[in-house]
Amino acid sequence: SCGLDIALVVDSSGSIEEDELFLMQNAFEGFVDAFLPGTPSLMSVTDFDTVATLEQPFTDNAAAVKAAVNGTASGGFTNWDDALAKASSSFDPRPTKPNLLLFASDGNPNKRGHPATPAGNATDADAALAAALTRAETIKASGTRILALGIGDGLNLGNLMAIAGPAVNTGVTSDVITSSYFSLAEDLAELAASLCSGKLIIEKQLDLDGDGVPEVDGSVATPLLAGWEFQVEAADADDETVVTDQTGVIELDADAGVFSITETAGDFREDVQLLDITCLKGSQSVGAVNLASRQVTGLTLDGDDVITCTFLNGLPTFDLHGYKWHDANGNASNDCGEAVGDAQSCEPFLAGWTIFLDANGNQVLDAGEQSTITSSEPEHFGWYWFMNLPAGTYSICEAPQVGWAQTYPQGETDCHTVTLPFDAGPSTCVESSQVNAVASEQSCNFANRTVPTGTVTFEKVILGPGNPVEWSFAYQNQTFGHGQTVELNAGSGSLTESGPSGYTLVDATGACTLNGGAATLTVVEGPSTCTLINERDLGTVSGVKFNDANANGVRDAGEAGVGGVTINLSTGPSTVTAADGSYAFPGLPTGAYTVSEVVPAGWLSTTPTSVAVTVSKGGTATANFGNRQPPTLGLTKTPSVATAAPSQDVRYTIGWSVVGNSVATNVAIVDPVPTGTTFVSIEDGGTYDAATNALTWKLGTQNPGASGIVHATLKMNSALGDGSKVVNSATIDSLETDPPFAAHATVTIVTPQVLAATAQPTLTLAKVAGQTSVNAGATLQYTVTISNIGEADAVGVTLTDSLPDGFTFTDTGEQNRVLALGVLAVGATKTITYEVTVDPETNAGRYVNTATVTADNHDGLVARASVDVRTPSVLGAVTELADTGAGSQDYVLFTIGLALLLIGRIGYGRAHRGTLDT
Repeated sequence: SCGLDIALVVDSSGSIEEDELFLMQNAFEGFVDAFLPGTPSLMSVTDFDTVATLEQPFTDNAAAVKAAVNGTASGGFTNWDDALAKASSSFDPRPTKPNLLLFASDGNPNKRGHPATPAGNATDADAALAAALTRAETIKASGTRILALGIGDGLNLGNLMAIAGPAVNTGVTSDVITSSYFSLAEDLAELAASLCSGKLIIEKQLDLDGDGVPEVDGSVATPLLAGWEFQVEAADADDETVVTDQTGVIELDADAGVFSITETAGDFREDVQLLDITCLKGSQSVGAVNLASRQVTGLTLDGDDVITCTFLNGLPTFDLHGYKWHDANGNASNDCGEAVGDAQSCEPFLAGWTIFLDANGNQVLDAGEQSTITSSEPEHFGWYWFMNLPAGTYSICEAPQVGWAQTYPQGETDCHTVTLPFDAGPSTCVESSQVNAVASEQSCNFANRTVPTGTVTFEKVILGPGNPVEWSFAYQNQTFGHGQTVELNAGSGSLTESGPSGYTLVDATGACTLNGGAATLTVVEGPSTCTLINERDLGTVSGVKFNDANANGVRDAGEAGVGGVTINLSTGPSTVTAADGSYAFPGLPTGAYTVSEVVPAGWLSTTPTSVAVTVSKGGTATANFGNRQPPTLGLTKTPSVATAAPSQDVRYTIGWSVVGNSVATNVAIVDPVPTGTTFVSIEDGGTYDAATNALTWKLGTQNPGASGIVHATLKMNSALGDGSKVVNSATIDSLETDPPFAAHATVTIVTPQVLAATAQPTLTLAKVAGQTSVNAGATLQYTVTISNIGEADAVGVTLTDSLPDGFTFTDTGEQNRVLALGVLAVGATKTITYEVTVDPETNAGRYVNTATVTADNHDGLVARASVDVRTPSVLGAVTELADTGAGSQDYVLFTIGLALLLIGRIGYGRAHRGTLDT
């Protein structure tokens, strides 16, 4: 017996000083001696600090185990993760023996893994603990119990509890043991004794419905399982009386021997039936059971055996009874004494009355509630019984009869309340006197007297839409319908009604009166009518239909209403929005509705087209609808040349625009690379996707009137034949438009003509300015003419024009321009004209503009054009003329100023700004 596989895991980190380590080693030697060689146990030893080492695999050699323990040396960090990993790796040499991992440490983990991961901060320490907890859960899931032994000060008990945990039948009563170095030897000795002792476990369970299966099994603590007494006897030990707590479980450590267990529930549980006793040692049934004596005997416990005995009991049951009598004088007392025989000639008992157990407390006999009838048998006349009731609290009521008024019990409930406690002790019937009260019987009586009656006809009148048949009336626990005539006891009381929601009680007539919204019924002898009048609650649904120009789903300032739009109501008529977009459905009965719009053709919704609203009494529910007209997108696409040779690059210009009155969102241009071409480059923020072989420009949100240009260059494939056409198509789209708008550009392939083996193109280049001089700030035109007077086509003709400082191309604002002209055939001429702007700050002088033309099969040519820049200035004094006109002196001054100006412009060299003093 006492055969365990115990893995000793010893902390030798630097926090343990040499003298403390010596005390720990001595304590573990004593622990080893308690098991080896006297029991069929095996032990292994794992030492850990920064990393862990399996110092001794499982063995029954006590000297080897103690040598491994004594071989540890202090130093290093604390690595719980690696310690648990190394220790668990040596399991399981004997699968049939329980596994116990005794984990001893004086600190908290700050390393993990092997080799150890550096720590040094709180985050790393948390990671070290998390790794250890994960490792521990894996070990416990395999069936190994981890018992944590915390030594010294500064422990984190929560961390030790987290890694510790139970396995089956190790006999350990605690998952965590804390100790000092000086008491460690004693604590380990107690642990060894605990591990090597046997255990008796007593379990109390209850079968509530008598099917032999426990409904109360101790998995949830409950007072029903507390207080059960058992006597445990052994041949060579004193008897012991033990009592269960709310778990119903008792655990006793016991040495080897033969035991008997007797349930001694006490007098208050004499009527609680003991249904079964089962005792198991492992999976083997043990012991001799005697249900009559509530005892099991012959339980033989060897060493560390565990025997579990389960006692299954039913619950006590009870009888409730009472009688019904005619309380003629209404004094709530049976004046004829104890009610058998002669009592019937005085205040007689009453048969045929319904008595019921009111489970929901509404004082009305509902479906499923237990009921009975007072007896008409002579020997039990007027009596009723409820048999075999379980413990609990009950409300006992009588069903009223017309012409009778209850005199006992009297109070707010007019019912009895009785509690039948589980311990079967005496109890009282609230609002009643007990007759023949015993431990398992309770008596609750009822008395009535006769009263006058009247008949009432109930009527419902509704002002507005509604159906009176849907209404009912309640009076003194009775319910009536519209148009129903009933007999009731004379008197008055509260009358309530129930029916569809959305109505307000506004008046009452006849036998009914209304005070503060509450109705009172007064019953008199003879016939009467009670009429309750209700008014239908009304409200309004309204809203507006608007042009949501910015598509944000909210009507912002300046967003106009849209008239002439149909608005539908889920129940009722439709309407059309007014010129300002407003609509309303007034006078609607309260309740839930769905309001929806019919979206006009050519519009898009920016808000839900259907809205659920709830109309309250006198209130207005709002449902607004936003629409927008989708934007119109424009797209153009132009190649740099209409014709191109194979292998020539062609630059495409794509122009886009947004027209209309609406914002376009998620605008994007997509340009698939056409067959016969290869991607070269993309400009203006675009991207090329090699997987789809497409170009994309994401333009985002664009307002009405926005426009722009993007560019891309493609190479015509060398295999394209003469006359073939390359069609390049692009599309522009947005969230608001469907389908996308497309634009196309076509380039015709021209194969260069070769006339002879020695034939070559001959290019000429001329550049002419539109005028010889120009004022600063003005514009002028340049014309470039390129001709091929040779014997072969010029291929890949390119014109480059670089303007001097102060000159820019008017359309782009740039100084340089490169034009790809493609193929220039034999005898062909190409003329290009463009406008140039001279900066206003440009100095006067002569400026030279240079143009260069190149071709794949021709050397470059250069042509220049000169232009003079003028900066006119008016020199001289400024004289204010008299109101009467210019005098002779004024004329002379003006003439001098003009003459100087002319002299300045026709003199030698450059003209400079000057001043003429007068």
